[in-house]
Amino acid sequence: MLVFERRWLEARIVGADPVLLSVLDSMAAAAPGLPARFSDQVRRVLRSGVLSGRDDAASMADLFSMSERTFRRRLADEGATFHALVAESRLVVARQLLESTRLSVGEIAASLHYSDITRFRAPSAAGPACRPARGARTPRLSPGHCNLTTVPVMSVRG
Repeated sequence: MLVFERRWLEARIVGADPVLLSVLDSMAAAAPGLPARFSDQVRRVLRSGVLSGRDDAASMADLFSMSERTFRRRLADEGATFHALVAESRLVVARQLLESTRLSVGEIAASLHYSDITRFRAPSAAGPACRPARGARTPRLSPGHCNLTTVPVMSVRG
């Protein structure tokens, strides 16, 4: 943690330009690629969190430097719930792994921290576009688009 004395924080900056600050602030607010909504920022972080196992509310709140209660309240202010964002993030990551890797369904389920493959149930729920590849010893999905809208996304940690 970095701590400054109050006098340093209140000191005037020599050469500061309030007009330039205003222009830069408005440009930063409108910058493409930077999520303006808090829930979008959480989505972005959760995609790596679901793979690393840091997809619980307490860990996410810590990353955003706030209490878990404030974290959940900020999401609620935008009409979002943490549980729904985790489910959505798992679905997005699962779809990406199914479409772009040769990982088995079991490996993908494990990487997303499901307790077992039956909790994940991707091949049966994803439909014919995601059938196991021919001749695979372990279930692997064939390339192409996988419709995972019906995959049940469940939390496995208590």
